[in-house]
Amino acid sequence: MEQNSSNKLLESDMASAAKAIDEFTGKDTEDISLWIKEFEMISLATGLDEQQQARLFVTKLRGVA
Repeated sequence: MEQNSSNKLLESDMASAAKAIDEFTGKDTEDISLWIKEFEMISLATGLDEQQQARLFVTKLRGVA
């Protein structure tokens, strides 16, 4: 039972991070350094591990990014 609640918590954290992190498109008006810093801060705040961060990172890239 405890494992099930842990899985739900992880899914919730991943969903929270996904909602909080903007997409990066690579446009000239975007700053990749700032975007990465924000990504790292939100990932840390929501408790994502490295594997979760990697999966989320690629889902946030769009266009030429």
